[in-house]
Amino acid sequence: MCKPRILLVLTLAVMTALPTAGKSWLGGVYSPKGVGVSSLMETSGRSSYLKAELVADLAGVLRGWGDVPGIQARFSHLYTLVRTELSTGTSLKFQSGPGAMFGYVCDQEGNHGMTACLCGEAGLFFDFQKKVAVGLFFSADVGLHHQRKGSADLVKFYLNGVLRAYYPELRLLYRF
Repeated sequence: MCKPRILLVLTLAVMTALPTAGKSWLGGVYSPKGVGVSSLMETSGRSSYLKAELVADLAGVLRGWGDVPGIQARFSHLYTLVRTELSTGTSLKFQSGPGAMFGYVCDQEGNHGMTACLCGEAGLFFDFQKKVAVGLFFSADVGLHHQRKGSADLVKFYLNGVLRAYYPELRLLYRF
C-alpha cells in the first residue's frame, strides 16, 4: 500500500502548485466513476487549460466487490475548440484534449492494481463570469492494469477505462 500514498503526495503537490499561476479554478469532480478534487489553470491566452485531478475511484465499491475505493491522479491539457458568449454573459466552451491517468484502481474482476493510461476527454465548460464555472465532460482511459494473483504478476488491458467512457463527469469550480 505504499505506492498509493506516494501517488497521493505527488498529486497533491502538483494540484497545490497549479492554482498559484494565472487564472485558475479549484473545485470538485462528481461522477459514477468517482469523486474528487479538480484544479484547472488557464494557460497563455484563453484557448487552452491544464487540468489536474485527484479522484477516489468507486468502481469496486459501487459494484460491491469491496469497500475500499481506488485512487486516480489525472492530468490533461484541454484545448478550446469552440467558444461562444451567451446573452447572459456566460461563456460556453467546447473543450477537448489528451491526458494521462495513473492510479491504484479496481478493474472488471474486482482486483485492485496499479494502472497507467493515456486519456482523451471532451465536454462543455460554462464560465458564468462570477467566479463560478460548471463543466460536463466525458473521458476514456486506454492503458494497462497491473495486479497480483497469488504469487504471479498479471498485466492486462484496463477495461474500466473504456467501458465507463460514457459516464458523465460533472465539475463544479470556483475561480481565483
